[in-house]
Amino acid sequence: MRVLHFSYDHVDNPWCGGGGAIRTQEIYSRLAARGHRCTIAFGAYPGAHEHESGGLRQLPLGLGATPAISAATYLLSAWRYLLRHGREYDVVVEDFSFFCPILVPLLRRMPSVIQLQLFGSEELLDRFGVLAPVFRTIQRRYPLRYRNAIFLTPTLADRWPDREQRRYFIGMGIPDDYLATPATRGDYLLYLGRLSARAKGLDTLAAACKRLWSQGVDCRVVIAGKGGDERLVRELLTNGPVDGRRVEFTGFVTGEEKLRLLAGCRALLLPSREEGEGLCIIEAAACAKPAIVSDIAELSFVEQNGLGWTFPVGDDEALADRMRDVLTDEASNNRVGEIARAWASRRTWDRQAEAFEAALREIVAGESRGGRDPAVVGCDRHRKRIARHPEASQ
Repeated sequence: MRVLHFSYDHVDNPWCGGGGAIRTQEIYSRLAARGHRCTIAFGAYPGAHEHESGGLRQLPLGLGATPAISAATYLLSAWRYLLRHGREYDVVVEDFSFFCPILVPLLRRMPSVIQLQLFGSEELLDRFGVLAPVFRTIQRRYPLRYRNAIFLTPTLADRWPDREQRRYFIGMGIPDDYLATPATRGDYLLYLGRLSARAKGLDTLAAACKRLWSQGVDCRVVIAGKGGDERLVRELLTNGPVDGRRVEFTGFVTGEEKLRLLAGCRALLLPSREEGEGLCIIEAAACAKPAIVSDIAELSFVEQNGLGWTFPVGDDEALADRMRDVLTDEASNNRVGEIARAWASRRTWDRQAEAFEAALREIVAGESRGGRDPAVVGCDRHRKRIARHPEASQ
């Protein structure tokens, strides 16, 4: 197949570079290795350049001067590229972003699918001021223009009413070698992800840490990641009477360093106010480490599958209590870690790529026949499709 994938984010984007971008690279590198010709069209950023390796083409679109200019010019460039080159591909995939709708169903009548990894919260949308109602309408209605949709989880799919879409559920994954990495008993709790104070709940984490430190609890936290709020997060965690030696900022980590941090932590912290599935949760689970997460719907699978514990979103006192428990109850940590690793063993990137490939083949075949699959309708009934891709279910 010849696949064109539009995704504004990219793993090397200094403004974003989230788990969704990692997922895109992991899946398409495997599809290219299987002989498919894949193009990832992403938003330009400083230093971005076009290159191709092993059948996987990386194509920056737009001007990478600032985040605003990048997003606006990416959208215009994506429209132009789709109109000029869309017919060169067998299927087009759009990673949905409410501020960058590519309009694939409107601009080209060809096999296409929208991929939904995140639902923007009301709080996030309100930050756009006068544009918030526009973005809110786009988020609610635009994905339903597609006949085919890929969701990370069934919980996320429930955000959109059924419009007789063919729906697939393909979540995050982990490298095989994570499952074979020995877990060690470190002296720190780990946050791994984008540095966004509100969206990722790092303001709540900072307040919880200060609460524990003021009570004399020996709690060390490692913050691994990058993002636009890095200065603010540093101030939240290190200003005032707090001893900066209790907090370590590693910056963005990959490869062996990332695996070392995951394998050596006591537990993963993800106090997000908005999230897709949380790649770092699955990675921590593969390393036999429990997670402490906020109780938003998208992260409900953590408690449902025994991968860790939840706390009320934004409640720093409750988060501090969970952190204290993890630091003192080693037996519980080990027990949950074993459950988590067994669960993660079904979520390798190879298996997720196979499910993604199967979904694209089915979409291409279905669109070529010019019809829809009447069996794949309804948000209540779409869960039955999980049986087709059990490795992607929660």
